[in-house]
Amino acid sequence: MLASGFVRIEGLAAKHGVSGMTVHRDLGVLEQQGWLRKVRGGATSTPTALLESSVRARIGDAADEKARLAKHAVRLVSPGQVIALDYSTSALGVAERLAPLGPLTVVTNFLSVINLLSGEPGLHLIGLGGDYQPSYDAFLRCTPPAWPARCAPTCCSCRPPRWSTGIACTARRRRSRSSAR
Repeated sequence: MLASGFVRIEGLAAKHGVSGMTVHRDLGVLEQQGWLRKVRGGATSTPTALLESSVRARIGDAADEKARLAKHAVRLVSPGQVIALDYSTSALGVAERLAPLGPLTVVTNFLSVINLLSGEPGLHLIGLGGDYQPSYDAFLRCTPPAWPARCAPTCCSCRPPRWSTGIACTARRRRSRSSAR
């Protein structure tokens, strides 16, 4: 479908030896997951969305670079920090390395990160709401929270939508009350 941009229900049914109704239902599921768009008689692909935004499609892209980024990012993490992770697969690489670094608070809109880190001892998870988008496996269209001073992120991986651009990984040190005076 990516090559032609369109596929017919009858063609899929004949190719796979199933009924047109089965193909129709399966296309409905794939549409809900963000893989395609159903149209009369078939489905159309959205190559950009499939290749650039689907977690499944992006997870293997530039894997070595993402691993290097994640290794570097976790070196900036100290116990007790609040870490904000966006819905990028680079952030997923960072999340895979966080459990041994706790105690930490992890703030994210990425369901894959929440599922990965849930139940890990020493990690407090905060999920950001919004509209769930299956192709991103994330909750989008949310406004950034007003961070209380005790919960301001000290490291932010990659690019949360509408919050920042580029890679923003910093290790801010909070001043103690005595040095702030």
